[in-house]
Amino acid sequence: MRLTLVISGLGSGGAERVLCRLANCWVQRDHEVTLLTLSCEEPFYQLDSQVRHVALGVDFASSSLLEALRANAMKLRSLRRAIADSGPDVVVSFLDTTNILTLFATLGMRLPVIVSERIDPFHNNELRRIWRVLRRVSYPLAAKVVVQTEAVLARMKPLLGKIVTAIPNPVVDSGARHRAHDASPAERKWIIGIGRLTEQKGFDLLLEAFARIAAKHVDWSLRILGDGPAFASLERQIRNLGLEGRALLLGRTSDPFPLLVESSLFVMSSRFEGFPNALCEAMACGLPVISFDCPSGPSEIIRNRVDGILLPKEDLSALAGAMDSLMSDPDKRKSLATHSPEIIQRFGLERVLDEWEQLFSEAHEGS
Repeated sequence: MRLTLVISGLGSGGAERVLCRLANCWVQRDHEVTLLTLSCEEPFYQLDSQVRHVALGVDFASSSLLEALRANAMKLRSLRRAIADSGPDVVVSFLDTTNILTLFATLGMRLPVIVSERIDPFHNNELRRIWRVLRRVSYPLAAKVVVQTEAVLARMKPLLGKIVTAIPNPVVDSGARHRAHDASPAERKWIIGIGRLTEQKGFDLLLEAFARIAAKHVDWSLRILGDGPAFASLERQIRNLGLEGRALLLGRTSDPFPLLVESSLFVMSSRFEGFPNALCEAMACGLPVISFDCPSGPSEIIRNRVDGILLPKEDLSALAGAMDSLMSDPDKRKSLATHSPEIIQRFGLERVLDEWEQLFSEAHEGS
C-alpha cells in the first residue's frame, strides 16, 4: 500500500519520534512510504533510507492576520500538490493544525485521510480558538480519527461517531543494549524527567517538589532531559530554589536510553498529556515511575502501586511525599521496577502496527 504521511516538521518532539518509528516499520512491512513535512528541517530522529522524505519548506511564521492567511493558502496549495504527486492509497496526518490543513488540502481528491491527535484535545489550551473551530468543521471529513487513549475516545465518540478509534503509542525495549553494557553494580541515585520544556510538562512542579525533600536526600540529584521555551525560566527556578548542582537541565537527545538505564527513579509531572512516550520508555527500561494522574494517558499506562505510582494531578505535597517514600526505600523501588517492563507486552510494537494495518484497510476499502 502507498502511504503518504504528513507532519509539520521532524524536530525532537514525541509525536515526531513516534511517526519516524512507525514510518520505518511500515516500509519494513513492504508499504511504500512518503513523508511530507511543512518545514525544511532535517529529521532529528533516524529515518529508514526507504522512506521518501519531502520537505515542502512552507512552515512560515506570521505576524499578522493577512500574513497568516497568505501563508496557510500557500501551505494548502503546496500540500495538495505534494499529496497528489505521491499517489497515495491512504494519507496519515499527525498533530492538530497539520491535520486540519491536510483535510482541507485533500478536499475533492477522494482520498481516505486518517488524522491523529497526539495530545488530549480537551485540555490543550495552546491551540488558538480559530483552529479549534476549524477542527470541529474539518474532522468529520476524515476517514478515521485516531486518538491515543480510551478516555479521549469516550469523549470524542459523541462528536465523531464510528470514525474515531484509539491506538496507543508502540513501546519497544530500546534500553536493552545499554543495560547489557552497564557493568556498574552501584545504583546511581538519579531522578530523571524527560520532555519538552513547556508549561504542559510541569517541570516547575517537579523542581518545587524536589526542593522540598532535597535536604533530606543529599545523595540524590535530578536530571531533566529536553529543550524548549521554558529553559531560561527553569534555570532561574533552579537558582532560586538553591538547587544548583543538584538539578540539571541536560538539553535534548535523540537517544535518552543511556540516561534512563543509569537512573533510579522516573517522575512525570505533566499537567496534561496524550500517551506519554517518556513514561512508557522509562517503564520499559525497568524504572520505578511516579506520575500525576493528569488527562490523559498515565492512568491507562500505570497500574497504580503495581508498576508505578499515580498521584492527584498537580498535587505538589503528594509528589514530594511519593518521591521521598521511594527515595528512602530501595525495596519499594525494586518492587515497582520488577513489574514496569511488562508494559512492553501490554503496548508492544507488533500489536500496535497490526492495529494501524487494520485501520489502513478499513479506510482504503471505505473510500
